Amino acid sequence: RADFIKVYDGPTTANEATLLPCGNAANVTVKTTGADAIVHFHTNGAHTDPGFKAFYRQICGGVVRGSTGTLQSWNYPQPYNASDDVCEYIIKLDPGVVAKLDFASPFGIDGDQKTNCTGEDDGYLELHNGYPNDPTLFPAGDWTNYDRYCGYYVAMPPFKSSTNTISVLFKAGPNNRESQGFKVSWRQP
Repeated sequence: RADFIKVYDGPTTANEATLLPCGNAANVTVKTTGADAIVHFHTNGAHTDPGFKAFYRQICGGVVRGSTGTLQSWNYPQPYNASDDVCEYIIKLDPGVVAKLDFASPFGIDGDQKTNCTGEDDGYLELHNGYPNDPTLFPAGDWTNYDRYCGYYVAMPPFKSSTNTISVLFKAGPNNRESQGFKVSWRQP
């Protein structure tokens, strides 16, 4: 049997795997669906070759489970990298459980709140009760309700979900240089 590399998409070898044949392949990319992966290298010992080199980088988004937790833009509270990527996080709570979301200060996403963060170069944060196409999650209290949040706030209002699933969409925007991004924690109210 020839040499090969298997990349398991998760924390155990019971997870789905991508098989990479060995040889002179360069720049092979494997994307996992979560934060865990196992890389397994198998050799038959027939040849002595230099081996392989692998690099990884964290990309944004994914499913987060738990009744408490924290999400933040990369590098928070320092400026985040400019990008057109939209990071989609799904927070999954136990059935029947809702959450209170509290934002750390400062909150800063490069964009214009007056235009609802819809400018071509605007970054934004969206919160939804459920999945991204479900209704927008609005803040508690006397805050103005927006579909998207951007700009700079000394303090963001708390939010309370009405479902056990919360979507957080973050778009950095292609021109960010100064914005700190966001950090949000959730817990049962």
